[in-house]
Amino acid sequence: MHTGPHRDHLFHVTLPRRRGAGWGWTVTSARGMRLHGPWSTREQAANARRRLLWRWQHAARARGGWMWCQTAVRWVVTLPADQPTDGLPFEHAPCNRG
Repeated sequence: MHTGPHRDHLFHVTLPRRRGAGWGWTVTSARGMRLHGPWSTREQAANARRRLLWRWQHAARARGGWMWCQTAVRWVVTLPADQPTDGLPFEHAPCNRG
């Protein structure tokens, strides 16, 4: 298990909303914005968003970190400092205070 310093990385994840013919949401990272969807119903989109959260939590743990939600639309991935990620700079997060 990694015990060294960690860094927090911010992702903006919108709530499901109607997009054209279906429902979806976006994830904004340092690489830009990515659309997820479309799904037929809001419930399907919300379930897919929850599954993404669950996958991110497991992936962060596998890399020696963790994932948490600051708010419903601000997801934070905390990883060992030597682990790369596409998250936005999050300098005021707990692990990034020096």
